[in-house]
Amino acid sequence: METKECSSCLADVPFTALRCKHCFHDFSVQPRRNPGPMVLLWALAAMSIIGAVVMGVIVQTSSTEKYAVDWTTESVHSTKTTLTGSETSSIPFDDIDKIEYIEGGDSKYYEVVALTRRDQRLILMASDDQPLRSFATQTHLAINSRTSHDVELIETRDDPSGQ
Repeated sequence: METKECSSCLADVPFTALRCKHCFHDFSVQPRRNPGPMVLLWALAAMSIIGAVVMGVIVQTSSTEKYAVDWTTESVHSTKTTLTGSETSSIPFDDIDKIEYIEGGDSKYYEVVALTRRDQRLILMASDDQPLRSFATQTHLAINSRTSHDVELIETRDDPSGQ
């Protein structure tokens, strides 16, 4: 007679038996397969690769850009800093069309922005603590007096109450 080994008690039982006569193990129930450590290793490897790709994208796209008004050269100096280095450029006052004073800005609550003829937005100063209306007015008057065209002063208020 042909026999098989019981997976629970390791006793020899007839091959056609549905239950072990010693421990009553049910042979019709399939044992649950444990996925093992390889599945965990593959999942960790996939997460590591995804994390490395996301981190690379973040590092490549991270940059800061700062602007400074230079009254002696009558221009706004731009310094763009990335992980690979820095770039500087100058925008002459004649390229500036408008000075905008914003309450409720995107990056800070108070912002003073110079808008150029090429639709560039240059954040000249930003603050969460103190209003910058006087800086905006002084900057507008000074730039307007040094250009060949009228530079407009715009005041924008983002009313959070919706009124």
